[in-house]
Amino acid sequence: MYSVKVIFIALFLFLSFSNLLAQGDQKNIEKYWNYRERFLNGFISIGMERGESVPMHGLVPQGDCDFDFMIGFNNCNYAKPGNGILYFGDQLIVFGNYLAVLSLEIRNLKDAGHTYAQTAEELYYALKAIERIDRNAETYFGSKPELNGFMVRDDVPLDFHEKMGKARFKNRMGGDYSCVISDGGCDLDNVMDGSVMSQDQLVNLLFGYTFITELIPEIKHNNTILANLAKAQTHRIATFLTKNKWKIRTPDGKVPKNSWGGNTTAFSYVIAKTADRITGGKYQKSYQTGRSKRRGKMIFNTFNWAHGIQAERNLWMAYAAAVSSGSWNGKKLTKRALKADKYMYALAYAVLNNNPLEKPADRDGIKKMINSAPWDGPCYNTPGCKAPDGWKSHDRWVASDQKNGNPYKVHRDYNGLDFMLFYNLYHYLFKNRLPDYGMVPNQ
Repeated sequence: MYSVKVIFIALFLFLSFSNLLAQGDQKNIEKYWNYRERFLNGFISIGMERGESVPMHGLVPQGDCDFDFMIGFNNCNYAKPGNGILYFGDQLIVFGNYLAVLSLEIRNLKDAGHTYAQTAEELYYALKAIERIDRNAETYFGSKPELNGFMVRDDVPLDFHEKMGKARFKNRMGGDYSCVISDGGCDLDNVMDGSVMSQDQLVNLLFGYTFITELIPEIKHNNTILANLAKAQTHRIATFLTKNKWKIRTPDGKVPKNSWGGNTTAFSYVIAKTADRITGGKYQKSYQTGRSKRRGKMIFNTFNWAHGIQAERNLWMAYAAAVSSGSWNGKKLTKRALKADKYMYALAYAVLNNNPLEKPADRDGIKKMINSAPWDGPCYNTPGCKAPDGWKSHDRWVASDQKNGNPYKVHRDYNGLDFMLFYNLYHYLFKNRLPDYGMVPNQ
């Protein structure tokens, strides 16, 4: 029989361990809100004007505006030299994750009994920014504005680092940021360079819209149901693609090279299936066409049975599309996502498809990854960067092959949306076992 002393020691150790776990959970909630404050203060400028409410890809605090390789490569010209670069790239992919983060934040705040008005406003501006980019995309090609589903990747002008003669963002190295790299400002006249929307961009944008319509279908801002904005934009995108036989045709009649996703046939079946899910028959019964149901479905099925030989780029797209369309099954997707080091998609599948979190995904494994994220945000080789291996990529889930750094000498501070999305999914799934979600700063 155990002695009273042994029982007491065992109870003390159990309570101590439980307290440490609780402290870790509280610290991670605080880390999440620290990431959000960092993001709002350094990676986005909220508003309705051109370039505003477009989430930044990354910052280059020591970038030289005269000699940076990406500036020369993208033919970006500046009125004055300086240091510190605001970098916008693959923005519709970034938008998809941003929409998912905000939708989950609203839902988590709502479930915890907190106000979510500030986050709803931020999401409203994000959706309006996408609408603005759509409406003005034709102007880059000499045509009149038209809200029709055709988009460029962003509309950030080259002078976006300033607003009314003052710097928008303070460089953490001191001084101000001096220049911008963006598709909306650099060499957009050459449609073949990949500055317009592409297959991968649209797959992730629809991934983000799915979170809005599934998790916060009735949330309003400015007397507007946010889900209706997502449905309307999805309808425009799907209509544009079906009208052009799943090719991205620009206003001047050109079809960009498929090397960067100008032909969406490969994902047409799941794009249409996702669009059907998001819109819920509001505009038409289905966006499937003969091409998407036959060729598109056949190609996407190859991502299933030939999964093991797919390129890294195809894997994340297949997972995002499978999650938002409800294709595959939770067990299959979870095993594949974990093996490919794209853990987030296993959580996203469970959340969006009302499915239990499948093994081998588990709370301890998720929490260990969350614990490992740096307090000051992801980065790679910038001054003072403290990000450990695993958090040195612009997006751990899209570019997991670069999670420990990249070979291209691209040294940036990153927006942290990959962590914020992962944490919000975790909190949604395990909220009953976690401390209070907390409040948005100043809300």
